[in-house]
Amino acid sequence: MSEPPATLPEEVIKVSAVNAVTGNTESAFVFSDDPDEINRVTNSLVFSNATPLAIASLSASDISNLAEKHSLLSLYSPSTSVTTSNLLIFLPGSGESSPDNNYLALGKKFDLPQTGVLSVLGTEELPFDLGYTWYHDMDYETGDNLDWGSAAKLESLKRSVRKMSTFLLELHDTVHLENVFLFGYDQGATVAMEVARENPLLGGVVAVCGGRPGAPGKVPVLQFVGGKDELYTKAEAKVCRERYGKELVQQFVGERRGHGMLSGVEETKAFHGFVAEKLKRRMPTLEKQCT
Repeated sequence: MSEPPATLPEEVIKVSAVNAVTGNTESAFVFSDDPDEINRVTNSLVFSNATPLAIASLSASDISNLAEKHSLLSLYSPSTSVTTSNLLIFLPGSGESSPDNNYLALGKKFDLPQTGVLSVLGTEELPFDLGYTWYHDMDYETGDNLDWGSAAKLESLKRSVRKMSTFLLELHDTVHLENVFLFGYDQGATVAMEVARENPLLGGVVAVCGGRPGAPGKVPVLQFVGGKDELYTKAEAKVCRERYGKELVQQFVGERRGHGMLSGVEETKAFHGFVAEKLKRRMPTLEKQCT
């Protein structure tokens, strides 16, 4: 890294950190005293030499083995591009029984450039072989719905978030988390936003018909909300956005949409527009010419 001028303006702050990959101390200069900006730059130094392309060397079995290590039922589909620089992780709603599902098929259909797709099931098993869920929102003995004041509901949510966060932390040894995107539906959307709160380096979150009020976040979110959705209402989505951070949550409100996955040209365009700004792309041909 080139050295700055001998004399710096007072607002320029030098930050240093030990790189997690090389073990070397690296420095950068922040042109602001904003704590969030300083933390962002410091984190970028810690992981600056994690190779974004490294995920391309991982086979489907490598990804699956890592997920299995953290008790995640999943299925990985590599990018159709020559190289893979990004990872899109689908977190489906409750009741799915196989990671080889419509979410994985949707990820393949998106065919985002240089992006592998990973479908992960909920981490909590439902009774009566009903599949998997991310958290328990029903008392299975009485049939009563559980609200967010329920300890059972909150604890099962925390377990799921902890497993996903631990998985992402180890994944970060291989690929920048800013190259990783979460796409959640219903319960999966709630978990995706909770995971983002604990992993501020993630590239972005797409939350469809889900999310809950919680601590402020730092990861950009695209949230799809249905005007006719009775399971996750516009009022709930509004509070969720306000708590997370209005400037970070871009909401697509379909006044005629109910509780369901993306549909129609406008919603698909909104999704592609959101991720297009954030996907990392490499040019292997030019890189080879420069080496």
